Amino acid sequence: MSVPGRSVQHGFIACNRPGHYIVPQYVHFTGHMHQRFHTLKVELVQFPAVVLRDLKKIAIDVIRDHAEKSPMAKKVNASFTKFQALLAPWDQVAQGVYYQLAKG
Repeated sequence: MSVPGRSVQHGFIACNRPGHYIVPQYVHFTGHMHQRFHTLKVELVQFPAVVLRDLKKIAIDVIRDHAEKSPMAKKVNASFTKFQALLAPWDQVAQGVYYQLAKG
């Protein structure tokens, strides 16, 4: 998978503030891994949508089970769930075009 050049450019611009270094490191890592996979002739195959959907359901159950066992896990899960709810609309704005391009 390659990241469109414009997305990389936006990633670097968005991360040009102190403390924001995750995206450039991710882009560097994925570029390196893409090159390495190409050299080793590794073919990446995506799981079928049904498998991914089922794995997501299982992950939700596992997270819920852990949250019930530990007060700290419950607190972390609640915080992360709230964060996801706030992030979802922005994710669509920031990544929507990329997702459309990836679909073809």
